[in-house]
Amino acid sequence: MLSPRARRTTTRLLALVTGCLLLGAAGAVSAPAAEPGRVTVPAPGAGGWTRNGSARLSGADLQLTRTTAHQAGSAVFQVPVVTDGLKAAFSTVIGGGSGGDGLTFGLLDPSRATPTALGADGGGLGWAGKPGVAITFDTHRNTGDPSANFIGVTAATGDSSRTLATTSARVPDLRSGPHAVAIAVSGKTLSVWMDGARLLTATVPALPATALPVFTGANGGKTDNHAVRDTVITATSYAVAPPGPNGWTRNGSAAQSGGDLVLTDAVRDARGSAVQAAAVPSARLRARFTARLGGGSGADGLALLLLDAAKATPTALGGGGGGLGSAGLPGVAVALDTHRNTGEPAAGFAGVAVGGTGSPLRYAATSAALPGLRTGTHAVDVSVTGAGHLRVAVDGTRVVDAEITLPRNVLVGFAAATGGRTDRHTVRDAVITY
Repeated sequence: MLSPRARRTTTRLLALVTGCLLLGAAGAVSAPAAEPGRVTVPAPGAGGWTRNGSARLSGADLQLTRTTAHQAGSAVFQVPVVTDGLKAAFSTVIGGGSGGDGLTFGLLDPSRATPTALGADGGGLGWAGKPGVAITFDTHRNTGDPSANFIGVTAATGDSSRTLATTSARVPDLRSGPHAVAIAVSGKTLSVWMDGARLLTATVPALPATALPVFTGANGGKTDNHAVRDTVITATSYAVAPPGPNGWTRNGSAAQSGGDLVLTDAVRDARGSAVQAAAVPSARLRARFTARLGGGSGADGLALLLLDAAKATPTALGGGGGGLGSAGLPGVAVALDTHRNTGEPAAGFAGVAVGGTGSPLRYAATSAALPGLRTGTHAVDVSVTGAGHLRVAVDGTRVVDAEITLPRNVLVGFAAATGGRTDRHTVRDAVITY
């Protein structure tokens, strides 16, 4: 239970960070009304989180470790959120043992990590080796640490170590009583408050655009109980995990190559798709990604898929050639087409097609007023601004504004195809929000 002083401090922090959250009479955080235009992540005890290692629920607390040597625990929220604008408030509870090692609040890169993520114990704090960025609350001085009581920001290193981008030792004794923490993200900059005082601000270029929120904690040879409580996390929107390990099925010629989703290589008669298994509402959907089309003789193109979740599956793969791996699939395809087939406006156009009845694609709207698609990379921005209203921009210029019937819930995907002519079709840096 929070002390009266801690309750007052947490109330001020929540007012600062969330703008609409209040503290209940028993010291528990509650949200009496949704903050307009934002989403609230459920508390760790309310579902939607995966607990790993030694993590468990203990009453109102998320307990990450007990006073047992070499324990590590994590709790990962299963749905990505947008990091820019993210706000988090919680209380840390550390102590009861011999003093080691600490806990973290992290933002896992969903293109490389899953909800089962758990890092190294001891000085790894249950985080080290995982992709993303974390704020550390460290109570044991390991090599390279500034003290045995500090807050830091660490980015992924790809191994069992951790690299501290910045630290602050101007902190209260982390092992004495609950401490109210608030975190705010603006762009790539994180700010951290504790008990009402701003202790740290850091700009971290490695911060992913979308992330899985996570709490981790660990003991080494020395131990403590590590727990968090009164957790409130809000964000501007939820996100679909980018192509990678979280729920994507690759079909046909599609393959993942580092950060690139390669839908086809420059070979004849190839077609590939990648479809996310989680259905999401279409009403607020926005998809931004970088497309590259080229390297062959010029055909046929790629598409963003918004498939009817009631009719399609993650194994969906449509017609080849001018069908762009999309024709015949139920739903909507936003196409970048580089080869002029019968009935098409040019050998380089953007279009919105409605599918479900076979090949070829049936375009509801097209535009050839765009740069050469087979030169360089192109920033694509697709947004649903109202029921059935879809806008497409390429390299910052709106090229299509179409009124169409969208399925209420969609499976998001990408597809591409070649025919007698060829190109390599790739997508990267996908940020899909709803």
